[in-house]
Amino acid sequence: MDIDCALRRLPNSTLFLPFLADLSPTIISRISRDLHSLALSNLQLDIDNLHQLRLLRGRQEPQPDGSFSAPIIALRHYLLNVHNFRHRLLLTRLVCGSLSPATFRASPGKPLFDDTPNNRIYTCRLCRAPYKTVEHMLFQCTASIELVVRRSSFLRHIIPLFPQNVAHPRPPWRTSVAFGLLKQCIFHWELVPHTARFVFDMVSKWNELVHLQDNADGSDEDAE
Repeated sequence: MDIDCALRRLPNSTLFLPFLADLSPTIISRISRDLHSLALSNLQLDIDNLHQLRLLRGRQEPQPDGSFSAPIIALRHYLLNVHNFRHRLLLTRLVCGSLSPATFRASPGKPLFDDTPNNRIYTCRLCRAPYKTVEHMLFQCTASIELVVRRSSFLRHIIPLFPQNVAHPRPPWRTSVAFGLLKQCIFHWELVPHTARFVFDMVSKWNELVHLQDNADGSDEDAE
């Protein structure tokens, strides 16, 4: 049975199905509710503990009526407001942590530590600054004029959309400010379509620049 498989696979589960002869609609309904509750608890534990999911910690997600909440499972606002499939997919991958470490070595919101060999592997491939996170690429990296131009255009576009009671930060960006700004742009009912397009354009350009850098590094090694 599907519910039996779910009970066996769900982490931290002590639930089990009784014998078939003992099953009843009431028991199945109770087990389903307990299973749903445990699944939500496990998801929240992941949000609280996995580095890749820092963007989801302490979030306040906008609702159509203007209120805010932090549901664990819901029809996310960006699924409604971002109509371009590729933009929506990439933003979903970002929020769910699947861009780290495949595209960005360090997870979003990685705090700055001492300059040690272990931490140097997380530095930006292009500008060598700490750390190679998505917010660094979006709001801090100045290694490419193309990244800077895209960033400036995005900031000029979104600043008028900030509520008047929200103090939007301005460059130069600190790491914590860059992370906070990214989170604010994602979890904003009106900003999220522009943010999704900006993230998509910047990640595409970033991958192109890193590919060119890899080719240049390979050419240098061949020359040596």
